[in-house]
Amino acid sequence: MFTKKKNFSKKARTFWLFGLLAAVLLGWVQISVSQAPNNQEQKNFKEILKKEIEETEKQIEEYGDIIASKETEAQTLSGEIQKFDAQIKKIELEIKKTNLVLEEAELAIREREAEISKIEGFLSQRKILLREFLKEIHNFDEHSFLEIILQNNEISDFFDEVQALQNVHNNLQGALKEFKEFKKGLETEKEAYEGAREEQLALNRLQKLQQNELKEKRNGRKRLLGVTKGEEKKYQNLLKEAKKSVTEIKKQLFVLEGMSITFEEALDFAKFASERTGVRPALLLAVLHVETKLGTDLGTGNWKRDMKPGNQQKAFKEICEKLNLDPDLIPVSRKPSYGWGGAMGPGQFLPQTWLSYENEIAQLAGHNPPNPWDLKDAFVATALKLAKAGANLKTYESERKSVLIFFAGSRWNRPHYSWYGTKIMNQAEIYQKQINILEGK
Repeated sequence: MFTKKKNFSKKARTFWLFGLLAAVLLGWVQISVSQAPNNQEQKNFKEILKKEIEETEKQIEEYGDIIASKETEAQTLSGEIQKFDAQIKKIELEIKKTNLVLEEAELAIREREAEISKIEGFLSQRKILLREFLKEIHNFDEHSFLEIILQNNEISDFFDEVQALQNVHNNLQGALKEFKEFKKGLETEKEAYEGAREEQLALNRLQKLQQNELKEKRNGRKRLLGVTKGEEKKYQNLLKEAKKSVTEIKKQLFVLEGMSITFEEALDFAKFASERTGVRPALLLAVLHVETKLGTDLGTGNWKRDMKPGNQQKAFKEICEKLNLDPDLIPVSRKPSYGWGGAMGPGQFLPQTWLSYENEIAQLAGHNPPNPWDLKDAFVATALKLAKAGANLKTYESERKSVLIFFAGSRWNRPHYSWYGTKIMNQAEIYQKQINILEGK
């Protein structure tokens, strides 16, 4: 027979089992409660950001109206300077808005990080408890029914232990099910976190484009005042000289990543791609013009350092191998302070995206394998991606939507990306006018 001391340890184990079960079940309650909205200060900050964004949008709209009114006025030097001033102020407000939206995105990222950390900590603790849970059940199951009876001095001790283990069995399945649900919740949080990071990356790209635009407008204003010396007569003479001839349009430079070609050459590539995809040449030129501004600044990265490890790097090596290129010598976009770079060529395609289009590009371009750094292939690939988003319908709405999808993917309809769509469509209008001159329209 067992001593009283051992009998007490059996009772203690029974209480321990009950305590273990309570700890596990209490954990589910605690994590559920902790997921409820908590930080009022954070909520207030979000409201402040939202109101400031709305106020900035109103100011942007006001300057947009001023610019539109200037477009209809007779061209004078003072009017042009006023238009420059309004454009500069408008783009400054656009940058302010993007900065505010970035703050929102960064706040969302911090919230996701905190939630992920909380759930991971919870799951780690529950794993330990569940492991002990299962170990105790295993130890109990190793003894025969007779052994368990003999180990207890009193029949009531036996039934207490049996009851405790029965409760453990009854609740274990539910606890494991909830554990799996929280693991699934963790995956959902991680996906949302990646989405927030992608949004942050797109917003930073947008910010960079807006800063380039601001620089161009300021330089344009400065050049205009420098050339005219503030005199209306000189400005009117400048307007007459500014009307480009067909020859001048053909010879003007069209800058792509790491190279410059004439506008005439770029238009030939655009027409080639247009014939095969239905995308308007002017729109294609506008997208590549804007994307190349990003590519020129960012296309100095290295695949080992700047490209996301795993599938992207694997795809990049596959592309280089097919083209007999040394991946170490091929520049890609640099990664920002967060996230990854790795975009390739004038179209700024990520390796996996390029491979997903590869067969279609090869068929349309007329050779295999296609090359993301080859101008004809880059034009075809960009046109194909735009066509899949609806640009081949050739309406203003479909083209604008397609370039927003090109830029932001599934998040294309977020209000803060609107500037990109307008920028591309305005640039396409400029190119269309030049194309019309070349074609005698």
